[in-house]
Amino acid sequence: MKKFILGIIVSIVSSAALSQIEDFEFRNDFRPEYSKSLTVDQLAKLQESGEVVILDVRLHEDFEDDPTLIPGAEYKNPENIPDWIAQIDKSKEVVVYCVAGKWVSQKVAHILDEAGISVQSLEGGVEGWKANQGQ
Repeated sequence: MKKFILGIIVSIVSSAALSQIEDFEFRNDFRPEYSKSLTVDQLAKLQESGEVVILDVRLHEDFEDDPTLIPGAEYKNPENIPDWIAQIDKSKEVVVYCVAGKWVSQKVAHILDEAGISVQSLEGGVEGWKANQGQ
């Protein structure tokens, strides 16, 4: 019974948090700098543990131009955060990346961090990862 009640409370709190971003607009002038980041080498070590969720959060048009994914990553459109934020496995470290590791991934990381998700942004984004791979 306690688990049932706790589940209801969590659902209500989650719904309230997501309803605050009902009118969510990703493309605006808000450009937070998110300081929690990791390098490509650190990501590789984290991937070995299997305790990481890797999210490609490039803008839709950037992903369409080059749909290359870092192995193990899943593409999530940053403009649809309200649709997918509740589905993130909070028991794992989350790593987000965009094209160059600048405003898109840092903005997503900031939003996820505000939602209580442990998140880091990949330095250099997918371009940094490609350079590290010799591509």
